[in-house]
Amino acid sequence: MESLINTELSVCDLTADKCPNNYHSWSHRLWFINKLRNSIKQDDMHTLYIKEYNFSERWMSKHVSDFSCFHYRQFCIKNTYNLSNLSWKTFENSLDINFRKVLLCLLVNNFPKDMTIQASEQDLVSYSEENLIQFLLSYNNSCSCNVDSVSLCRKFEILCYELTLNSELLRFYKHHESMWYHRRFILHEIIEMMYDHFGLFRHNGVLVRKSCKYCKTTDLRQKQAKIIRSHGDCLYKSVLFQVIIKHEKSFIQERNDDNHAVRHEKYLKLIQGLNNLM
Repeated sequence: MESLINTELSVCDLTADKCPNNYHSWSHRLWFINKLRNSIKQDDMHTLYIKEYNFSERWMSKHVSDFSCFHYRQFCIKNTYNLSNLSWKTFENSLDINFRKVLLCLLVNNFPKDMTIQASEQDLVSYSEENLIQFLLSYNNSCSCNVDSVSLCRKFEILCYELTLNSELLRFYKHHESMWYHRRFILHEIIEMMYDHFGLFRHNGVLVRKSCKYCKTTDLRQKQAKIIRSHGDCLYKSVLFQVIIKHEKSFIQERNDDNHAVRHEKYLKLIQGLNNLM
């Protein structure tokens, strides 16, 4: 089986290298990885996810206009969300990266000046996942379901690492549309995870309260508007949300010579609904 997997992936490497932006090659690679989920053990699958994530990072850094690769990269990112504890440590070691430190670095460099932060960087290093999520979002969903703080924290860590990596590539390789589209994916994932934590989703440009599909908690209709305003305020005032907004504002101003930065700002305002916040 291992020989078959290596051979198939090597063929994908070859076809992607021979033809830039080879949609068929990357689509086949994605299909092949999905097919393996029912054929090999979970631990082996997690090892493969890590290997493919690392491969996509190397390829992405050398082929910054290959959007088919960026699409595959997004698939790889989502595959890392549910790695086991052991696999997560292997993942960090394979990249020689401490994802928690990357997240904290992004935080401390983008704390809004008008926000009173009750924790220093030294304090945050020692925080558990539960304490860190509480610090970042300062809110627990009103339903009876427990929040998986470890999983949510790891998702934010990998996405903030991805955002940092994307910023570095955009500083080095200017005016590449593929990387800006990939940045939109990263921010969309972060924002959607915050919406989900607060029990909200955006429908036709308006925040809507959703009921939990697990515990079936629902709100009275007459209280809906008040609840949404309250939840929306909690979301917009949360540390993580304000840090992401400040970070994007600064990055857009830094890249003001790039037309894609202007389009990116319009995307955040009009599509992500941040018109009054940017």
